[in-house]
Amino acid sequence: MSADPLENAPDPAQEEADTTGPSVESVEPTARHDGGTDKEKQDSSPDEVPLSRRIKAEERQRRLRAESLETLYGEETRSVAGRDWIGDSAYRVSGGGTVYRADTIYVGAPGRRSGARLIRLQPDRASRLLGCLVVTSSQERLVKTLNDEPVVFLAGKVESGWKTTAIAALLAWAGASGKEDQVPVAQLSLATGTTTPAETDLEAGLGYLVDASSSPWVRDPDQTIARLRELATTRSCRMVVLVTGEHRVTGIVEHLPPPAEEVFRRTLAYCLDDVDVWRTHDFHQHATTVAELVVDCRPAEAAQIAEQVAEGLRQGRSVSDVLQNQPRFTLERLRNRLDDGTSMLSRCFLMSSAVLHGLPEVTVSRATLDLADLVRAKEDRKDEEGIPVWEQLKSWTDYGGLSARPSGQGDGQRIELRRGLAPAVLRLVWEELPVIRSPLYTWLKALGESDDWEVPLKAAHAVGRLATCDFQEIDREFLDPWSRDRRLLPKMLAAWAMEAAIRDPHMADKVHGRLQSWATSELAGQRLTAALAYGSQIGVDNIEEALRAFQTITLTAVASRLCDAVARSVADVYTTETADRIVTELAGWTGTDSSPGQQLTAALALVRLLSLREHNPQRPSPIDHPHGSELARLWLNALVWGLSSGPPAGSQRSFTPEAWDLLAGWAALSADHPALRGTTETIFAEAARSPRLRRACLLHLTLWKIRCRVSPEFCDHLTRLTKGN
Repeated sequence: MSADPLENAPDPAQEEADTTGPSVESVEPTARHDGGTDKEKQDSSPDEVPLSRRIKAEERQRRLRAESLETLYGEETRSVAGRDWIGDSAYRVSGGGTVYRADTIYVGAPGRRSGARLIRLQPDRASRLLGCLVVTSSQERLVKTLNDEPVVFLAGKVESGWKTTAIAALLAWAGASGKEDQVPVAQLSLATGTTTPAETDLEAGLGYLVDASSSPWVRDPDQTIARLRELATTRSCRMVVLVTGEHRVTGIVEHLPPPAEEVFRRTLAYCLDDVDVWRTHDFHQHATTVAELVVDCRPAEAAQIAEQVAEGLRQGRSVSDVLQNQPRFTLERLRNRLDDGTSMLSRCFLMSSAVLHGLPEVTVSRATLDLADLVRAKEDRKDEEGIPVWEQLKSWTDYGGLSARPSGQGDGQRIELRRGLAPAVLRLVWEELPVIRSPLYTWLKALGESDDWEVPLKAAHAVGRLATCDFQEIDREFLDPWSRDRRLLPKMLAAWAMEAAIRDPHMADKVHGRLQSWATSELAGQRLTAALAYGSQIGVDNIEEALRAFQTITLTAVASRLCDAVARSVADVYTTETADRIVTELAGWTGTDSSPGQQLTAALALVRLLSLREHNPQRPSPIDHPHGSELARLWLNALVWGLSSGPPAGSQRSFTPEAWDLLAGWAALSADHPALRGTTETIFAEAARSPRLRRACLLHLTLWKIRCRVSPEFCDHLTRLTKGN
């Protein structure tokens, strides 16, 4: 840590050329659902708003972002039954690394160079897989072959249920029930370009799944197969290697997907814990409806529908109601409605509801009229003018999963869409009404400028969902222009759109590619956009990439607002899984070889991390970090940035004044907390080496003692340390 980092501190008044605009705080003005804002709060600089208020607002925004994504994607992000073992885009692995779509990209833990890692099958996933399993002839053949051969190839298509078949066969070979504390099955993931795993990469006696559907090493199959067989024999293992039609090898088992209706039945029985569920709920009376519901479905889709049906039945709804209101049938009715000459205004209301679902009716209706005006201007139409919105609203809320419910908060009714319908409507309108795309884009951009921050959030998430239809088109129209805008708000819109787009696993490669290009861009604004985007679940799942983006932008930051924005992103990805890694990284930004921007960001981030638990008890705290020396470095850095500098007439303001108040609470806790006491003693002992910090510590210790914030005995002890005694 430099002696006085404030000498080269980022200028709070200076704005970088491409980041001028509202602060992080002003992006979320006090919301009034009539479209107004709290002007006094909106005009406030983030530095003038108390940190506690800012964190409270940010935690609320974080929660509402998650709720918006959950509603937008509906059951797609909740269903786990029937998926190909792992349904997420990023998975934690042994050694602390992360695999992103395990068959393509691997990021290992620091200091580890081996190209192979294991992803152990978790007991709950194994139990669920076996509970929902539909045994196929492919699986029976696979089990029989595994008894004789150490390596077996399973040929099929992605998302055909082949991973489920492979894992079930490996579990059968291992004699596992899925109830073991350590399931003897793992996925062997190879880094791109790795030839074959080493013997030390494998645990003896396990069954391994190897996804070679896109790995380059299968282009030299003979040598690879020989090596895998040698390893499997030596380690008493079995391997099932997944290959596609493009990578043909001899001695393979062809995968035949299980019937979708059978997957539906088994999953429904598992979810309701009723093996006789078909008779219990008289499903035989709805056999035709079920067949139509799952026709042409992939196994995972059929399982997902079964979970939705099970949830409806648990709510006490009738079988007929649950089945008929599944998104697949609702979407078909909506498609027919769009084809039967429905008024343009009704279509606009449907689109507005899909984007702004959950918001007050007055907000949705106003947005409907704005979109209708844009469509009329596009088509130069004068018909349908003056059509009362509520006449159309009544017909649409009675049909197709739309509803208007009283809010109970004095702000009118709120428009709701049945879970899972919003994404279907967005895709349906975008794909089947191409003439509306141009005014739709203009409308979404206007929503992004709304003063009610929930409206821009919903608009950005809708843009992210549309990116799953045509990423290149949406990137050109929204993401790239937003990332280049001089203001901060458009950059946040781009970040929110990205967190919505990546919820579709098929978009992972495109989203990561775009974020990596922004993170290494020559434009500071695009680097900031990447940092903001990584301040989401994207960053949690890709923490090393996120930290690299944060480091890159803070390295050359000359505006304190940039450092504050990155500090907020750091706090957003601070979870139980990432906490230790983040604290270690921040501690590395406090050294004398770090830039002022990095040092300030580390200070701003620490005061945020220390304050999170006050607003959300479920968030982790640096108190639990195992390395006291790193915490001491972070504290000393934050305390220095918490001091003002220069004579009073022209002093540099304090950037982290909250650090001193937080230190009082830390010191009070340390008196009776052995794990923290050593860190606290180090902080005050090291403060003695800096005259300015020493004086400030002695002053605060005196005040804490007088005000009884810290016990007199411990204050006296810390005073002696600060004086060098």
